[in-house]
Amino acid sequence: MSKFGKFSPAAPKKTRRGPNHLEGWKRELQDLIDAHAGERVDGRTAAHRTRALAAKTLFAAFNLLHEELGAGPMPRNFKEQHVRKLVQHWYFTQEKQVNTIRTDLSVLRKFAGWIGKPTMVKPIEDYLPDVDRAALVVSATLTESKAWSTNGIDVPERLDRAFRLNERFGLILVAQITYGLRMKEALCLRPWKADNGSGLTVYPGDGPKGGRPRFIPYLIPEQAVIIKMIKDRVKKIHRLGWEKTRRGALATLESNTKEYYTRMEEIGITKKAAGVVGHGLRAEFAVNMARVKGFDPATEDYTGENPPWDELQERIKQVSELMGHSRPQIMASYFGAFKRDANGKVDYVGVAKAKKGKEQEDAAQYASSSAKTLPPAAPCQLSTEKAATATESDSSGNATIMPPTHAVLLPHYSPCHCQVPAAQRHHETVGYPDRPAHCLRSLMVVHVSCQRTRVASVCLAYTNWPVSRRLHRSGRACAADLRAAG
Repeated sequence: MSKFGKFSPAAPKKTRRGPNHLEGWKRELQDLIDAHAGERVDGRTAAHRTRALAAKTLFAAFNLLHEELGAGPMPRNFKEQHVRKLVQHWYFTQEKQVNTIRTDLSVLRKFAGWIGKPTMVKPIEDYLPDVDRAALVVSATLTESKAWSTNGIDVPERLDRAFRLNERFGLILVAQITYGLRMKEALCLRPWKADNGSGLTVYPGDGPKGGRPRFIPYLIPEQAVIIKMIKDRVKKIHRLGWEKTRRGALATLESNTKEYYTRMEEIGITKKAAGVVGHGLRAEFAVNMARVKGFDPATEDYTGENPPWDELQERIKQVSELMGHSRPQIMASYFGAFKRDANGKVDYVGVAKAKKGKEQEDAAQYASSSAKTLPPAAPCQLSTEKAATATESDSSGNATIMPPTHAVLLPHYSPCHCQVPAAQRHHETVGYPDRPAHCLRSLMVVHVSCQRTRVASVCLAYTNWPVSRRLHRSGRACAADLRAAG
């Protein structure tokens, strides 16, 4: 068992029958999975999720053949007639989605290669000849944004809920939206090791998909500020995920994953309730980085001019690398795809479909009824009498500015909607050449003029949770970093 609050491996499940209790076709199938599932086609090691998906899909398929379809082959005797029975049962009886069937077929195709029949499994169209081809077409190009803010989610309000429920949960969400981390990467992140001053490194053992490491440079000053804030709340030897379960036991990656989804439900973020999931924070990051790189994503309904085609493809590739993808084409599933019209001008394949009318009202009502009851939110509006920025005197008698006890909330899109009195507000674009401030809807710096003193107030990932004196000190350092970077 690991010490110092790091994740300990899940305890093996006990069984009276021992490790080799499988018999018959199950034993043979398990042996094939153990021998081949850990290796990818290109020879690299497969991700744990890929191996788990292969085992789950194969056992489900053979169980279906043996128990319902009247065909009980041994795994090595698997034939194309069995594939046909499975596909037709999935489509007509179980009414599976076409995309799900294609995923299952890809697993069967790899399995066929394991038993020496690499060309046996055909495309889905060959097994459903009477079905309209248009109904079997699945496009990976996104036409409806997965980002929270595009789907009508008040991101500051949801992050505020997260911090009031559990501070560590709030930090996890902040890391996801600031650096584009997957859930597992955020849970396994070691902030003190990952931060090198100029960027964040996701190491192979810290949860990246397929064990593929990547480096995320700090392209905007706020990214450097927020990692300092996270490090101020997490010990050097700890990961960002929870150190203990709610019952006080040492946390594992499995328990932290369950806790993550439970907390998401508590703040009203589920596909049914809000139309988005936690992974939508990566889409939010992708949109923001696209803006930083100087182009408008295809899923966002904007009319801004994009760069020429070749330059646009290079910028998409740069965002793809920030996301941890080696193929730029994958970005179509995050912010849509582009095309060239007859004149060679860049055009969109997909545009955002905002949730409107009754559908949005129903989703909001469900989210409010299903979300956990929270303590009352502290007011975030700055007033002339009680400004959120305090002052204290240093040894020389000069006034030293203290950061606010509640960070200023900024709605996405326009910083002009910030709840700071107009007489006290001054906005400044920091580090975004040729891009207006409203283009970034996630990370923003607001300069608040308070008591005739112009000070920097850091929007700590747009939350307004109460911060400690320790965070006050780090907040002053963060404000200084931002002024220097700007």
